[in-house]
Amino acid sequence: MFRGVLGNQKGSYTLEASLVIPVILVVLLGVVFFSIYIYEKLVLLDAAVYSARQTATVWDNSRKDPETGSLGGDFRTDGLYWRITDDHSDSDLVRQKTGSAIALTRTRLRGGIPGDSEPADISVAYSNSLVQRIVTVDISRKAAVPPVLLTGKPAAGRIGSMAAGHANSVIAEPVEFIRNWELAAGYINEARNFLANFAVEKAAAGDARTIIASSQSDVNGKKVYHYPGCRHIGNMKQENIIEFGSVDEANAGGYHICVDCAGTVIGHN
Repeated sequence: MFRGVLGNQKGSYTLEASLVIPVILVVLLGVVFFSIYIYEKLVLLDAAVYSARQTATVWDNSRKDPETGSLGGDFRTDGLYWRITDDHSDSDLVRQKTGSAIALTRTRLRGGIPGDSEPADISVAYSNSLVQRIVTVDISRKAAVPPVLLTGKPAAGRIGSMAAGHANSVIAEPVEFIRNWELAAGYINEARNFLANFAVEKAAAGDARTIIASSQSDVNGKKVYHYPGCRHIGNMKQENIIEFGSVDEANAGGYHICVDCAGTVIGHN
């Protein structure tokens, strides 16, 4: 009798399927929902990275298109000294630029997230430490997965109720840096030439022995005079040296300024 009951296999597959199939379905649904959550986080991260990079690229001019970098025919700038007066987080110009970055981020997110009718919270921050300037983009929104899979607070091994993306980009303007460096170097060179000219003119005005010539000098049919320090003075013989009290006196004697000394006086211009 018992052997007949135990040996009867009818309905065993149905019983096993009723136990195994729900487990398989739960696992499959878990994988699907987890994939959706990961996809959503990647979309948010992509938008954050893109927005931060593009904003940093066009930071030097708020009129540039954030996606193409084009001025679109508007060749105005933010002003010559905006980096001194407005390049800080509390300025109206920076608020305008971060507002454009938020708009760019919303455009990037449009249609890219499942259930994107729920608006994302987007914040764009700017920091200027003088040494480094950074644009930071943060995006967060409720995860588009069934509430049964969510927890109120993210925990280890569980899916959080919020999906977020974070990125920052360093503002680098090599063209601006090179231009500013060349401008500074030009001013330094002009100042150096001015001081050299001033020293020569002061020496010429205050020293009766500043005009030196040679009675035997003849360059292209012209007699020349020199200021102290000129390399040609060392080639003169002592008995041929003539000293004039002023440039006018040397000119009256038929002498003209040495080419090297003239370059020093006029700053090689």
